[in-house]
Amino acid sequence: MKRRLTEEPEVAKYIQLPPAKFKTIECAWDPEHLAYYLKAADDFAQIYRDARDSEKKNNLAILLAKLQAVQAALNIPQRGVEGMGPYSGLTSKQRAVLDYLVDLSREGRKGLLYCESPDTVKLLHKELKARGIKTVQFHGGISIKARVKAKDEEFINGDAHHLLCTKASARAGYNLPMCDEVIFYDRSWSAKTEGQAMHRPMRVERKEPVTVVYFHLPGSIDIYQDQMVKFKADAAKAGLDWAAPELEDEEFLHLSTVLQNFVDDLAKIHNMTPSAMREILKAA
Repeated sequence: MKRRLTEEPEVAKYIQLPPAKFKTIECAWDPEHLAYYLKAADDFAQIYRDARDSEKKNNLAILLAKLQAVQAALNIPQRGVEGMGPYSGLTSKQRAVLDYLVDLSREGRKGLLYCESPDTVKLLHKELKARGIKTVQFHGGISIKARVKAKDEEFINGDAHHLLCTKASARAGYNLPMCDEVIFYDRSWSAKTEGQAMHRPMRVERKEPVTVVYFHLPGSIDIYQDQMVKFKADAAKAGLDWAAPELEDEEFLHLSTVLQNFVDDLAKIHNMTPSAMREILKAA
């Protein structure tokens, strides 16, 4: 089957979609959250470095478990990670996303928010309810019949302001042209996942462009995932659609390099050596 794109002249004669607008919002770290996150990140980096330096083969299962711990420490630390208790309070990213959704509601605009964990959906739903903002939860902890019913009755045809989804439950198969903005609370490892998710509102019924918003914490795994998604999307366009690669001159940074650079940058800010900064972070 031939892959068809809306930009092709033969398709564009019949379908015209306004191009999406993209923006990234960087959130300043809370010191307490930074220390919590770096404990998990340093644990992952140390296991990787030890295996690399000893020329032993990395245990993929252990690495994936540690990587999932890094993601949890960054995006839903209230759930806790192995060897670390649950994080208390909201993170700067969570507060920024909540404020953003409240502002969207005041403007009369509907948001479609995506995240990885149902726990994040539940947390944001609870906090927004306390602020008087009605949202619909859409995740695997709710039966398909119940969540689709709530989506249709409360969000599409009701007065709910926003639809809060996990990517696994709502990235494909649904038409949501009433959504003005697609908000990624956290990032994916797959360009296909994010591409499918952001296209839910991009339907012929829309006359105005959809805004796609990413929330990042600087130096975190958000940056690595952003890089990976861009490179994968670039490769897919070049391979499937004969598009000219846009990132062929850019260097792809390994995750351990991203983490190392982050620690080095922190050390420079505080006029310390990287090794001294690591010792402080470990003791934090």
